[in-house]
Amino acid sequence: LKFDFQLCISPSRNSMRALAETAILADTFLGGWITQLTPLLTNQTLLDLSLPGTHDTMTYDLSTTVSDGGLDDLPGLAAILHDLGPSIKDVGAWIRKQAITQNLSITQQLDNGIRFLDFRVMLTGGQWRALHCVQSNGLAIDYLTEVKNWMDAHPGEMVVIWLSKHGNTCAKGNDQFPGVKVADKQAFWKQIETLFGSLLVTSDNPVNTTPVKTLLSKNQRVVVYASDYAEFTASSPAAIDGCLIDNELKAGASNQTQAMADEAATFQGAVAHIAENKKQNKFFLMSLAGGPPGPVMADQAKLKFLNYPLVNVTATRAQCAAAFNIPGLTAAPLCPPSLVEVAQINNYYKQLSLDAAIQKGWGMPNAFYVDAVDAGGLLRMGTRPLSAKEGDVTCDVFKYTKCITKDPVCDSGYVPDNTTAHFDTFDTDGNNHTTCGLPWQNHYRCCRVETDTEAAGFAYVDSVILYNVRAACQGSTSQQCKGVEAAVEMRRARNPVKRWEDAWTGRRAQWPTLPWEAESAVLV
Repeated sequence: LKFDFQLCISPSRNSMRALAETAILADTFLGGWITQLTPLLTNQTLLDLSLPGTHDTMTYDLSTTVSDGGLDDLPGLAAILHDLGPSIKDVGAWIRKQAITQNLSITQQLDNGIRFLDFRVMLTGGQWRALHCVQSNGLAIDYLTEVKNWMDAHPGEMVVIWLSKHGNTCAKGNDQFPGVKVADKQAFWKQIETLFGSLLVTSDNPVNTTPVKTLLSKNQRVVVYASDYAEFTASSPAAIDGCLIDNELKAGASNQTQAMADEAATFQGAVAHIAENKKQNKFFLMSLAGGPPGPVMADQAKLKFLNYPLVNVTATRAQCAAAFNIPGLTAAPLCPPSLVEVAQINNYYKQLSLDAAIQKGWGMPNAFYVDAVDAGGLLRMGTRPLSAKEGDVTCDVFKYTKCITKDPVCDSGYVPDNTTAHFDTFDTDGNNHTTCGLPWQNHYRCCRVETDTEAAGFAYVDSVILYNVRAACQGSTSQQCKGVEAAVEMRRARNPVKRWEDAWTGRRAQWPTLPWEAESAVLV
């Protein structure tokens, strides 16, 4: 190999630009994107940036034990379910499926460009754990130690952590952490303060006036927003009051048309909104996460624990599917069995508003939080559940065989997944298969073979990074800005908007009518 020693001695501007572009195109870029963009920053503060984040960051490691305080407004019931523990394992496992929003570990999320962590905690069973209805397997301080170790290994990066019980910015006392003593809150905060030490951004360096470059030079790189600030942190100068988070929640998964209109309006007004917020030191957070529509969880519980003949399976599926208000979804009613699968339907439509913000030159909030973030900083929007492994059979659309003993033969375009049913069961389209007459025979489930879109993802993190590059370089004609922007655009082009027609899983190619033209859409 020929080595250019002159490059080491006196690199030209062009060669330096080429090196920077090569680093940006590398797979490792997302782990150090702030480091790479820092040379472009002048006096930008944290409140001039936009950070890609995750919603319910810690749900990748949930147990089947209901957390103390895990059921909002029902602390007594949560305590009973927590104490029952293993005796209601099946119920806990089902709740867990309705609570998981992420699959990447916290270290993997940071490696893939996530810089805003929605870190939800509760004192449960005498220990502080993460939670979303059910509690985490590990202790909260251990997950935060992972963040600290990652920050030590990435000295040019920053991260924002929001501590709350369930995403309420300003609830205080028992309304935030039901039944938890002030002393217990402050003891946990002391652990956090000791862990991060001088990495914590302090009140003498306000995030609305202190340039990011200054914070990096002081090695203050961890920003903590704490809900229940006074009781939780004893008004510590090393934390920021969670009330200063301006958290905008949009229409959910039951109304994609309204959600897109809301998102477009928010993006169009973001620059002015942030300028006003900045005067008050407020952090503009935008949710692109969407919980399941009203009846979905109840319908799923009926299908899981009661089923036929105690419930009308086809009617229950139809009610569940209708709640999404997606045309055609009720023809073969889909009732997503987990929260992350609801999120992936939601992400299919969220990609459109995110892409429009880039294409139209609109603004972005200080941070997003979203569900189902995949490797590469992608929004998973295909049908294969985020937690599924390569080669696992996706089974949103299925048929059952007639009663047979073994070796099922499926129709063309379908494959068996080893699921069997001896009693009455129903295909996706509602076709009923009655109970098998012979005890050794079963109906075998055959799943539709999915296309190459089943693991499709949109370039979420790269889109947010591109926005930051353009904002930092606005008005600049420097070759450095042009090179970085071109390289990030190349990264984004690897995972553009994808739309396809599959009414049975809620992915529509021409619906809804958009308040903009998604010019970059690729029909596959």
